[in-house]
Amino acid sequence: MRPSLALLLGATLVLLVVSTVSPSIPVAAQSAGPGCLIASPVPERTPDAPLLMPEDARLGLFDAVWGAINAGYLDDTFNGVDWAAVGDEYAPYFLQTENAWEVYDLVEEMVGLLQDDEVVFGSPLLVESLPPAEATYAGIGTLLDTSSSADDSAGPLVLYVFAGSGAAEAGIQPRDRLVSVDGDPCVTIRAVRGPEGTTVTLGVESPGRPVREVTVERRRIEPLILPVAHRIGADDRIGYLRLPSVEGEAMPDAIATALGSLVDDDPIDGLVIDVRAANRGALGVTLALMSHVTDGSPGALYSRTETITLELPDSTLRSGLSEVPIAVLVDDSSAGEAERLALMLQASGRATVLGQATPGRIRGVTEVPFPDGSVLQYVTVGLELANGTRPGRSGVTPDVALEGEWLSYPEAEDPWILAALELLESAGPAASASPEAAESPEVSTSPEVSTSPEVSATPGASPAVSPTPTAGS
Repeated sequence: MRPSLALLLGATLVLLVVSTVSPSIPVAAQSAGPGCLIASPVPERTPDAPLLMPEDARLGLFDAVWGAINAGYLDDTFNGVDWAAVGDEYAPYFLQTENAWEVYDLVEEMVGLLQDDEVVFGSPLLVESLPPAEATYAGIGTLLDTSSSADDSAGPLVLYVFAGSGAAEAGIQPRDRLVSVDGDPCVTIRAVRGPEGTTVTLGVESPGRPVREVTVERRRIEPLILPVAHRIGADDRIGYLRLPSVEGEAMPDAIATALGSLVDDDPIDGLVIDVRAANRGALGVTLALMSHVTDGSPGALYSRTETITLELPDSTLRSGLSEVPIAVLVDDSSAGEAERLALMLQASGRATVLGQATPGRIRGVTEVPFPDGSVLQYVTVGLELANGTRPGRSGVTPDVALEGEWLSYPEAEDPWILAALELLESAGPAASASPEAAESPEVSTSPEVSTSPEVSATPGASPAVSPTPTAGS
C-alpha cells in the first residue's frame, strides 16, 4: 500500500533534498583537474556471464516497479506517456529472458520512457558499487565545490572549512582554490583524504594571491556545517547570512543564533541570504529560517491524493526581522532546499532573488528497495507556493539575473554580494522587500545583470546521473 502524504512528512520531506542532491547513481567519470579524470566505481557495462532470475522474480520486479509508478508518481499524466500501454508492451519481455542483467536493462529502459531524470532504477550491481554513507571521515576538513570554476582544470574551490580541522589550523579559507596535492596538479577527493594522523601538502591559491604550499594534518571530521553571519555594507547596516548547506539537526538553532547576533545590539537595514552552491538540506530547516523573517503559510506539499499546508514555527526574532528587506543569492548549483527557500520567499513577496536560474530539484522522491538489492527512485511529492503556483520541475527564475564567476573573489569584492548590497541599500531601511523591488534600483556591477533573464525551466543535468557538486575532503 502506498503511504499517505502525512506519513511521508517524516521521511519524504528529508528526501526532498537528500535524494535530489545526493544522487543515487553517479556518472562514469568526472573531470577534477588538469588532465584529471576520476573513474566512477560504477561498472561501465553489465557482466558478460548471465545470471539466472526465476520467472516469479522477474514478473514480481516488473509488477513492483510498474505498479509503484502507476500508483504514486506525482504526474498522473506520466509526462504524456501512456503508462498502461507501456506495461502491456513490456510485460511479455520479462517472460522472454531469464538473464537478470537483461531484466535490469529492461526495467531501466521502461522507466526511462517517462523522460524524468528524477525517476531512476538502480540494479543491484550498481547499488552495491556505491560507497556507504559516512557519519565521520578522515580528511583535511573542507567542503569543496567541484563545479564552481569557469576553468574546470583549475582545481576545486573551498566552500566551507570545518571547525577544528587540519585545514582550519593550516589557514585554509573559503574561496581558496586547491591546485595541487603532494605536487600533483590532479586534485581529487581520494587524493586529499587519507588515514587519520597523516599529512598532505596542498598547493593553495587564495583570491588575488600567489599559490602557496601548506602541509595539512588529516583528522577525523564530523561534517557539521554551520551558518556564517556578520554585517556588511556601508556602516555595517546590512546583515549577511551564508548557508553552505540547509541541513542538520543543529542548523535551526544555529540559524537562530546567527540571526540573533545580527540584531542583538542594533537593527539591520537589510539581509542577504546566500545559498549559492548549497545543495543539501531538510525542509524543517527551511521552515525554521523562514519563521524568523515572515509569518503565514509559505505553501503546501501535495501528492496524487493529498495536500498538506506548511506551517511556520513561532520565532522571537520575527518582530525585529519581519520588515527587513531581503535579498537571496542563488546560482546554478543551488538545489533542493536552497531552491525551495528562494521560491517560497520570492512567491510570498518577502524577498528579491538575485543570481542564476536553478536546476529545479524541488520535488520529493521516494526510494523503494527490492529484495534482490535493486532500488527504484521516483517522484511522489510536489511543492505548491503560497500564491498557488506549482513549480513542478522548474527552478528559481531570479528577479535580477547575475552571471560570471563569484567564488574566486574575496567576499568583500564578490560582485554578486555587491549587487545585493546595492539593491538593499537603494531600498532603504523602511522599504518592504518584494520581487518588484528588484526593478527599481539601477544595479550596476561587474557581472552581467538583467532584470528579465531568459531562463530555461528544464534543467540540463540529471540528479540521478550527475556528481554531487560539493564533496567533503
